[in-house]
Amino acid sequence: FMARWQSAFDLLGIQHLRSTRFVHLDPADQDALTVASERFDGPALVSGDKQRDEGRGGFGHFMELKGLLRRKEFHGPYDAPSTALFHAHCEQIARRYRLEDSLARGTVVALRPPVGGGDGCIEVDVDVGEGGPEDDADEGSSRRVHTVRAERVVFAGGFAAAPRWPAWAAEAKEQAAQAGAPSCAITHAHDLFDAGRVATSALDAGET
Repeated sequence: FMARWQSAFDLLGIQHLRSTRFVHLDPADQDALTVASERFDGPALVSGDKQRDEGRGGFGHFMELKGLLRRKEFHGPYDAPSTALFHAHCEQIARRYRLEDSLARGTVVALRPPVGGGDGCIEVDVDVGEGGPEDDADEGSSRRVHTVRAERVVFAGGFAAAPRWPAWAAEAKEQAAQAGAPSCAITHAHDLFDAGRVATSALDAGET
């Protein structure tokens, strides 16, 4: 999914994201993307003169999103990072948390939920194509399958208002539930966002 996202951005020439500087991958540092921008030497979205005029310092890698209403839940700053900065930041986070060996770029082709005993991990088969790491290879085919073991699998197919589940993934989710796995073992990103909105609303209402 992420590889397809990156390819689509490159193909369409999209220079910046819609999300703001605080929406990023670092779970421990809210300002991680802002700090990363100060060290990033890629192409800037805002010229040096414009940065000085607006008092933006070294943050020329963010594009101001104008015309957005301020709300109690979100009041800015309304600026979005450049695509190049965000790509570099993602790679930086992978290195910082030593995740390089845990990343497999390819297409998920199967899920095998835990069945009795074991460590409860879900086996995820990823078709990494030619040249990728392999655990198994189909004879007479360029297909290479790399298996990742995960405690939790999150899908991101479709879009926010209409999440999409592949049939085989929905079947694996049902099998995992029958095997006693927690409901969050195989889930969709939409469910996580929805749960976050519910929790935020409850917090604002003083219910938690």
